Amino acid sequence: MAWAASPDAGSACVRIESQGESSRQTHSFGRRAALALGLLPALGPLARPAVAQAGFPNWPIRLVVPWLPGGSSDTHPRVLADIADRKLGQPVITENRPGATGTLGALMMAQEAKGDGHLVGQMPISVFRIPAMSRRPTFDPATDFSWIIHLTGYVFGVVVRADQPWKSWQELIAFAKANPGKVTYGTPGVGSTLHITMERIAQQLGIEWLHVPFRGGADNIQAVLSGQTMVNTDSTG
Repeated sequence: MAWAASPDAGSACVRIESQGESSRQTHSFGRRAALALGLLPALGPLARPAVAQAGFPNWPIRLVVPWLPGGSSDTHPRVLADIADRKLGQPVITENRPGATGTLGALMMAQEAKGDGHLVGQMPISVFRIPAMSRRPTFDPATDFSWIIHLTGYVFGVVVRADQPWKSWQELIAFAKANPGKVTYGTPGVGSTLHITMERIAQQLGIEWLHVPFRGGADNIQAVLSGQTMVNTDSTG
């Protein structure tokens, strides 16, 4: 999961490098976009005078989350919004724009007027994939946004309702192999990473199961709890 802003008018750029267990990541983003996340005050005394000069933020910041409220990918931005709210002295308002495999939020942001740092959004990996799958893409992820930071990695999970007979991944796979087309699983949409991952697993293991797309994690969870689907696939980003 990454955060982006509408194209930033500021010319200054902040660069952060982070060292993970297996890789080193470098993030470059505009000053105003950094301010929107409350990052510049943490970068040291040299960054602080620019905050005073910019007078930023001048009004509430809008945080676009492309999922339904209540899902796992909706929770993390809300926690960060609360932290930024206290640091910046302006409310950070979460706007949920679910649908189209997590790309409706990006589409809305791309259609906004030139950015001033007051509009930021969560960007799932489908923001890059879906335009490439479309004959007439409605936005270009490489040019329509100012990318701020790579916020999380990707953790994939599969769960079933507690009264289902399978108590392990191996038991679920064995049932799916023995019952082609009977296992239904939900994802946040067609072409999502979860959808592609489950179909790859099916191809590699010789499984046939049925995909049921939803608008986000909350609908997906409700479906498996109500028995509409048998399996819920979800992730942290």
